[in-house]
Amino acid sequence: MLLTGLHHVHLKVPDLNRSRAFAGDFGLTEVAEANGCVFFRSGGTAAYNLVLEAAKEPALGSLAFELDASVELEQARVGAGGEIMSLDGPGGGRALVLHDPEGGEIRIVSGIGQRTPDDMPPVITTNQGAEKPRRGVQQQQPPLGAPPLLRLGHVGLFIKDWQACDAWYRETLGLIPSDLLYAGSPDHVVGGFYRLDRGDEWVDHHVVALFAMGRSDLHHLSFEVPNPETQFLGHRWMAQRQHESIWGVGRHPLGSHVFDVWRDPSGYRFETFSDTDLCNAAIPSASHSVLDSTMDLWSDRNVDDYFS
Repeated sequence: MLLTGLHHVHLKVPDLNRSRAFAGDFGLTEVAEANGCVFFRSGGTAAYNLVLEAAKEPALGSLAFELDASVELEQARVGAGGEIMSLDGPGGGRALVLHDPEGGEIRIVSGIGQRTPDDMPPVITTNQGAEKPRRGVQQQQPPLGAPPLLRLGHVGLFIKDWQACDAWYRETLGLIPSDLLYAGSPDHVVGGFYRLDRGDEWVDHHVVALFAMGRSDLHHLSFEVPNPETQFLGHRWMAQRQHESIWGVGRHPLGSHVFDVWRDPSGYRFETFSDTDLCNAAIPSASHSVLDSTMDLWSDRNVDDYFS
């Protein structure tokens, strides 16, 4: 299936007002409310990236991936099955509704209108040891506030059945493993990072991460920001707003991206990322032992803190 990326995540939340306030502090903009759902966008071209719906208990409602415009939903349905429905969020469109092996609702969306993206801050010019291009100019000092969010980049999922989910995300969605993690022997895979297959086109190191943790749930959703500078300032902003930090600004060894993770009022992990690795379909996947892996190149913290 030819996908262009994640479009949005739908979350069910017990306290809609608190979740709305968190989303605003995090950098998302509320754009619409319809049928009990509130829609939020980042600063990119997507009409929305997050949907919040009031519910008794927190739960992942659905993940939505965008289908390439060259492919019709009816075409995608031939290979994947599922049902096609109309969408009532900003920008309209339709969705092919599928379910992964653990019952998670996956929507393949098409025809949702796009918006003109927000202006982003200018590119930061960095003086490094061997090259110092910024001369006679003071480094930018952006105002303190929520980081400018470019787009929804990836999600991490807790799963129970590794083999079934690995096969489904590869065969049904057409994702490619970038890095796999094993415990004990290489055939005992317990985690993996999967990217889009867009041939020669360069894409993010992963759009989905799967972690076999004995339950089915959302681990995190992650939005790209322009650079680490905005993440450090964003971290300071979120701390001043008294939100719960799960992990401060760090750098993952797999995918290389700089990350910062916060817990929302419902317990969901919201992450920002920048400076991620890019791959195309020709890049081979790699395999790593979990015993040799680390969560953050800049920290000695226990990895359990990231998953708790």
